[in-house]
Amino acid sequence: MNLISNKTLSLRAMLVALFAGLAIFGIAGCSDGGDDAITPEPEPAPQPQDKTQVIVDVSTLEVPEGKTAELRFKIVPSTVDISSADGLNVRIVDATTKQDIKQVAFDKGDIVLEGAGRYTVIVSSTVTEEYRTTACVMVTSKQNKTYLSNPFVLRNTPMVSEISSIVFTREKNPELADDIEFYYDEELNSFHARIKQIAPNTVDHSKLIATFIAEGCKSVTVNGVEQKSGVTVNDFTQPLKYVFTSVKGEVIEYDVSVTNHFTNLPVVYVNTDGKTHISGDITSKSEWKNATISITGNDQYDGLEQTTLQIRARGNTTLSWPKKAFNMKFEKQVKMLGIKKHKRWVMIANYCDATMLRNETAYYASSLTSLKWAPHGDFVELVYNGTYVGTYWLCEHVRVDKNRVAITETPQGDTSAKNTGYLVEYDFHGGSTSKPYWTSYINTQQQPDWNNRGNSSVRYVTKYPDENDLSTEQYEYIKKWVRDWEVDIRDRLTTNPDTADEEYEKYITKYIEPVSFVDYWLIYEVCLNHELRNPGSVFIHKDVEGGVADGKLIAGPVWDFDYGTFNFEYTDAGWYPEHVKRYELYLEDGIWYAHLFKNAKMKALAKERWEVLKPKFETMPAYIRQRGEFLKESAKENFAVWPMATSLNYDEKLSYKDAVEKMAGVVEERIKNMDDAIKKW
Repeated sequence: MNLISNKTLSLRAMLVALFAGLAIFGIAGCSDGGDDAITPEPEPAPQPQDKTQVIVDVSTLEVPEGKTAELRFKIVPSTVDISSADGLNVRIVDATTKQDIKQVAFDKGDIVLEGAGRYTVIVSSTVTEEYRTTACVMVTSKQNKTYLSNPFVLRNTPMVSEISSIVFTREKNPELADDIEFYYDEELNSFHARIKQIAPNTVDHSKLIATFIAEGCKSVTVNGVEQKSGVTVNDFTQPLKYVFTSVKGEVIEYDVSVTNHFTNLPVVYVNTDGKTHISGDITSKSEWKNATISITGNDQYDGLEQTTLQIRARGNTTLSWPKKAFNMKFEKQVKMLGIKKHKRWVMIANYCDATMLRNETAYYASSLTSLKWAPHGDFVELVYNGTYVGTYWLCEHVRVDKNRVAITETPQGDTSAKNTGYLVEYDFHGGSTSKPYWTSYINTQQQPDWNNRGNSSVRYVTKYPDENDLSTEQYEYIKKWVRDWEVDIRDRLTTNPDTADEEYEKYITKYIEPVSFVDYWLIYEVCLNHELRNPGSVFIHKDVEGGVADGKLIAGPVWDFDYGTFNFEYTDAGWYPEHVKRYELYLEDGIWYAHLFKNAKMKALAKERWEVLKPKFETMPAYIRQRGEFLKESAKENFAVWPMATSLNYDEKLSYKDAVEKMAGVVEERIKNMDDAIKKW
């Protein structure tokens, strides 16, 4: 079979975007031969339907080089006047673009009115190279109304025997919001259509009519029933097999299938008390807003019936961006996307991420290490107050819980210091919080003189126990534990190998679980996250004595990797100083690690952990590419609503495919860089 190249103009995109309301002629199965619906506005009052039809009587027209061919069409009703001052208003246009087809030409005088609304056009070829495209006759009435004919194949190549195109037209399937083109997979010899309507249960797949073009054929059948283009009704709830038989007896089978998903992702519907767009409705990080939520699982997950909840804005820099991220709080624990129940969830916007994969990939990297927990989640389409507002990552919130940060929760009414676990965030935004905090004793990279004590812009903030529950005794206890550790590693660790073992036990393992801190550092290095030099969303936690790690500080969980990560160009945080080359380790002198890696035993542990984790990290590029392929349809919809408006990751000018490939390539290069650098230790 002569399959059509995708590079040829409109070869597979044959029938899409035909005007709504245009009656398409029902061609027999053989012959001689858009935009997505997203929360439409209320429809206006019905208007009288214009039933004018333009009908071409062939499905294929061959115009050989140096010769002419007759193209016949009729207009119904025949009283429609298509005359103009210089002849008749007739054009031959591409079925998809509606632009004139340059490969053929005719003069106004070459159009002959045969009577009763029938016309013949004498068409000649204007090119010598081979072409094959899909065309329509476009006529314009004297009242300046434009009408399109049914599509047909226009070519100067020899006739092929195949089904060229399949489409659901809105005229034949009124429940559709637009014409739906089937996409052809040459390798699988299959056609697939995705009915991209955001509202659930709007299209009955059991009663759809396909319009198709079949060239050089004797018959097209489905389950033994002969098919007529634009006429035969089929049940598309299950894949169908179209059997094409050519005039020479050749039989070709096509797998034809339909999905009724806006994209391949679950759809989440959130509604607040008003009808305000998300960009203006979520503005406060402190005030909760009443809302409802429901989820359509799209065959991936169980759905969620409409449930009440409260939402509020989240983020720091991201708070100023129009695509809002937000926290969600339920009255009772709920299960979403197959993830264990909880009251607290997050909608991550990934507004500055051209791949939308950075956060998810970092959490995947964390899952390869010794760290016990990283947020679980998945991509969804969000409809907010009736309007589609893009692709989000619905995930678990960083919370203390047996299924999340699994440390001892505070016994009810207990204010003592040693009977509870602690979750602490190290964050340069900490100065603006009302939560209990204290200033770090260790300087960040922004303070290059490591002998200067403290950095007033970077603070530890207690996240658990909550500020409403944290007692003075508890606050002073966790502050002292962290401060004593910082004092010891900053003021007492040396580079003397003779005392390495003693210092490791006295100043490191006394306070922290070292493997977690090494693995945490390796995640930031491989993901190129600067925030171990400019701390933001850097978490540590501590359980009670006898609990997890016997009450020592544990690094993690990882959080917030969408900004300035997975690239070698980001410099805004000063994490790429002139003396650090591209191929070296960026973060070995960030915050705690500048001191921890003075200790030879700690450095040896890092080398050991790298050898264990390197093969696991080498799965990350394939993971990125696989998830990018999964997300590509959703990305089209998201970036149509939210064009890239930031340059924080240095891929904003790339196509989605190229941005994903760049991210995967950066990880491949980064693993090699790290391996070379760590071997030098």
